[in-house]
Amino acid sequence: MSAAATTAAALGIEKKIFCYGDSLTAGTTPGKEPQLFPYARSLEQELKTIDSNMNIAVRWRGLPGWTAAAMVNQQDVDGVGLRHALSNKGVDLAVILAGTNDLGYVFQSQMEVDLAAREITRSVTSLHTVAHTEGVRTLAISIPDSGFQSQVPVAKKIVRKANENIEKWCLENCDMCSYLDFPFGWNTDDSRWAADGLHFSEEGYLEIARAIAPTVYAIGCS
Repeated sequence: MSAAATTAAALGIEKKIFCYGDSLTAGTTPGKEPQLFPYARSLEQELKTIDSNMNIAVRWRGLPGWTAAAMVNQQDVDGVGLRHALSNKGVDLAVILAGTNDLGYVFQSQMEVDLAAREITRSVTSLHTVAHTEGVRTLAISIPDSGFQSQVPVAKKIVRKANENIEKWCLENCDMCSYLDFPFGWNTDDSRWAADGLHFSEEGYLEIARAIAPTVYAIGCS
């Protein structure tokens, strides 16, 4: 535990983490609706395992079907908007996992790869800027792989380029933003994936929490 974390624990200061995104944050698993398995719920337990003395609260908001672009447009709307969720709430870190649905829209528009990647990048980074203007640091989780990308090489190229762009942007804004590669890729035999090749199984959501917890702790709790 860092000196800052030790002091926070001794003073009983609560560290607040907010996870925001689409259905992958909501914890959607096709075939098991209406049951959801948000990784944020497990993330809180993982963080408390790392530091049992720290008072840590993890909250989340997942918006199935939403693009990052739509999230930016609705940033101030009660119940869905990121700015509304963060404003004056004392959040220490916002974990943002978005861009998967944006891929579907830009792919359907038949944009050239670099242009499509820039569109996704603009939307995702604008979402981070929303948090930054509220004084909240962010962690960008890269856009995950998927069964669709494995079948459509152009889609995979768009995501790879968009993630490269997002990582570069985070490095340029390193005082407020960090970047983390999604912890696992797509494989037809991987039980962490749901049957649709887009969402995750309960096991997959648990794995996300386990994988990102050390980074979230280092950035948001220490």
